[in-house]
Amino acid sequence: MLYLLRQFEQCADLLAAALEVKPEIPGARKLRGLALGRLDFSADAAQCLCAARAEAPDDPELLASLITAEIRAGFIPEHLIRPASGALAEVLGAAAWVRGRRELQEERMAAAAHAFRESGDLFVENSPREAAPERAAAAYVGETVSSLAAGQFDAAQRGFSRLSARVRLPEATLRFARGLYELADALRELDPAERAAELAPLVDAVAAAQIRVRFYDGTAPVEMYWENLP
Repeated sequence: MLYLLRQFEQCADLLAAALEVKPEIPGARKLRGLALGRLDFSADAAQCLCAARAEAPDDPELLASLITAEIRAGFIPEHLIRPASGALAEVLGAAAWVRGRRELQEERMAAAAHAFRESGDLFVENSPREAAPERAAAAYVGETVSSLAAGQFDAAQRGFSRLSARVRLPEATLRFARGLYELADALRELDPAERAAELAPLVDAVAAAQIRVRFYDGTAPVEMYWENLP
């Protein structure tokens, strides 16, 4: 492993030197960005891959790598390329989830629900069968909590049925959905201040959850998981 890291470091350094002399070398920025990403210099990788997109704006693998670098660097990806498929669609689902969490943190609840819903659709339509349930569940939790916080009770109660008709969600998510369905009925009877107080722990939990995405360079499948998601 150490040997591979040294190779990536040497590659990044050689390409940086070459680009100083000849900035127009075809593909050099992409290769350097991939090497930096494998070294986990995510912000530098994102910068380099973003520059590489000017040379290859229609390269889906490059964009998938860029998005994972941005997520790892703590940025909010703004790429809304549709239609998409394969690895790019998977990482666009992760990007939509990250945007949903940011909208929730900034108390734009309806926008958060929309972003989480987009995330769930991308995950269900494009994820490998074994990965789809966990990813869809993460999107469902974000969408439903955001919908409740936005006062969109019917949408919150429909969220589980909409996703579960397309993917087999985990049993834990089914139990969570039952509780949220009952919570939605109870929240209808409260005024906005009481509703916000009741929902605050759930909103805070989703806003604090983390998605972890492995840097994607095309040599392995897209990998992601969540930490601290209720």
